[in-house]
Amino acid sequence: MRPILTILVGFLALALPASAQQRPSVSSLDAAQKRMNAAICAKADADGDTYRPFTCDPRCDCLAPLLLQFTPTTCEETAPGVFGIGFHGAAGECVNGRCTTGVTQPFGAPCHVGGTCPSGTVCETNCFGQACFSSCQVPCTSSASCPLAFGGLAQLSGVSAPDSSNVVQCIADTDGNPFNDTAVNINSNDALECLARVEAATPCD
Repeated sequence: MRPILTILVGFLALALPASAQQRPSVSSLDAAQKRMNAAICAKADADGDTYRPFTCDPRCDCLAPLLLQFTPTTCEETAPGVFGIGFHGAAGECVNGRCTTGVTQPFGAPCHVGGTCPSGTVCETNCFGQACFSSCQVPCTSSASCPLAFGGLAQLSGVSAPDSSNVVQCIADTDGNPFNDTAVNINSNDALECLARVEAATPCD
């Protein structure tokens, strides 16, 4: 009986190291998960998906055109999870008594056919050949009184906690015409990354 037990113990001793070698380590499982996440994110990018899995590294694609060209100057949470963001360029110069950052009248209401101009501006019409263009201009005596150039407006709706499966709608308006804006769906981590980039320039109230 004792020899049999000795043999069994010997077999178990040989088997244990082999099973230990076959069991995957925590680091190998983590590496495999990272490779899988990278593949999933690469597939989403290849397909042009705006809503990326929240396991992907957060980034702010939907506001990238505005953030690359202009500076966020206003950010306000107008409702829970809804943020309105304003972008502006450099201050204008005073040329011939008018700021080069004149306020163009919104689409559909040119000031020469009954539209109104904001306070502090005047309606002026300039013609180039047969084409005339009316806009609200800012009178000035020096460049110091000229406003910042309009850059664009953006809105994030449905922003929630990190790693949330909630869909956030992102709208970026670069021309002041809200009728041609298209909302894109992004994940909450990407939306929070957008807000972080905005708040690097101006706080969100």
